Amino acid sequence: QPREINSLVLGDSGTYTPLLYDHLALAYLAGDEGEADRFAFPLSLYKSDVDPAAEGSWPRWVHDGLYLFDIGTELRHSGVVVGADGSDGRGMSGWGERAVIQGSAVHYVRDQQVISAEWGAALR
Repeated sequence: QPREINSLVLGDSGTYTPLLYDHLALAYLAGDEGEADRFAFPLSLYKSDVDPAAEGSWPRWVHDGLYLFDIGTELRHSGVVVGADGSDGRGMSGWGERAVIQGSAVHYVRDQQVISAEWGAALR
């Protein structure tokens, strides 16, 4: 019987993921016996720095990234592989973001580039 073991809120109004409309945006790797399963999906993170009720306030784009999670007896946010944050001149991503989890490595495919990281070394 499925049950909720934990919940996480990522970002504020405007935050979205291609996973909402494209099941191929989800990467999943079953854990070995006794180890947590891993999954990852791309996310455009928006944050509000002001009172959301204030007139004319809009959340700001923070970054596009691949969000990493471990799930076993509990759900744990394991890090982020940042694809773009505007500091390098790259903007938000277009379509077709994908990920591959290969053992302890994760590969984030976005805008004709591949960004790779070790699972435990991704930003937290």
